[in-house]
Parts: sequence; structure tokens; C-alpha cells
Amino acid sequence: MARTNGVNAAPAFARMALAGALLCLSAPAGGALALECAAEDGIYKMGFADDAMLLMNPLAEPTAHSDLGIEISIEGHDGPFNFSLTASNGYSNVYAIPDADTALEDGLMVFFFEEKSGRLMAYPDDIPSAGKPAPDAIFLPELGSALWYGTNGTDNPVMITTGVWYLDDCR
Repeated sequence: MARTNGVNAAPAFARMALAGALLCLSAPAGGALALECAAEDGIYKMGFADDAMLLMNPLAEPTAHSDLGIEISIEGHDGPFNFSLTASNGYSNVYAIPDADTALEDGLMVFFFEEKSGRLMAYPDDIPSAGKPAPDAIFLPELGSALWYGTNGTDNPVMITTGVWYLDDCR
């Protein structure tokens, strides 16, 4: 495995390759992304996981990067699971930072997309904020493993498939 300054670079490269591949994905057929609402009003679902929902809610104490946070609710599990949004210095990766110890990772890479001509493209703003258009899709590639390992050992560990969250409705 490639190492850079003593750090294994292979997982980061794999995440970047996965995110790049997502940029080329087609949006769901049937105009499913034709909804227009503010980022804080969007309701997101994965096509194969009706028991899970992602919302972007205004934060009581906004971060320097966004006034919204991510809330994930999964039927049958205590929650919701809340994350604040931040960006790295320099390369501009966006991260969801868990508000509790229910996610194992310190920060999960998050990608926001808009639909253009039937394709998912990078969201025009780095991080959504209140009053701006809701992204058409959101991808957190490490969410499933972070919640699994963060809740493993509890009475009800979280198992959620990795997938793209699509804007499904507006509040």
C-alpha cells in the first residue's frame, strides 16, 4: 500500500476514486430530482432504504462553514444521528462531524450534487447553507461503517447500506 509521511494513502485514494465515479452517475429516471426547495427544507432518502431519512437542519450554533447540520434518522434505532458540516483548510474537502460518539469516525467526507441534464454534478457551493437551493443528492461514503462501529457493542447496532441520498420531498 502507498504510504505518505507514515500515513496509508490507499483509503483516501479509494474514497476520491469513488467520489469521482459518482460525478459521472446518471440521476434517477423520471425527473425524481425536479424538486426545488431550500436546503433546510429537503428530505432525502436512499432508493433502497425506506427506513432511513436524511435532513439538513439549522444549527443552534452555526459553524464557520455552514449554518446547517445533517440529521439522519433510521427506523428502529435511537437517534437521530447529528453531524455538523465543515471544510478542510486547503483542498476543500467537506466533512460531516458527528455530534456524539455514535459514529466511530472523527469526520466523514460528504459530497453534495446537483442534477444537470440527467447527470449528477458537483454542487455549485462547497457546502449548502440555509436559504440556498437544496442539493439534489448527498453522498457520505463512510457513514455505514462509522455508525456500525460506533454503535457496535450496544443493544441495537446500526446497519445502513452505503448509498446516495436523493432529494425525495420538501418540508
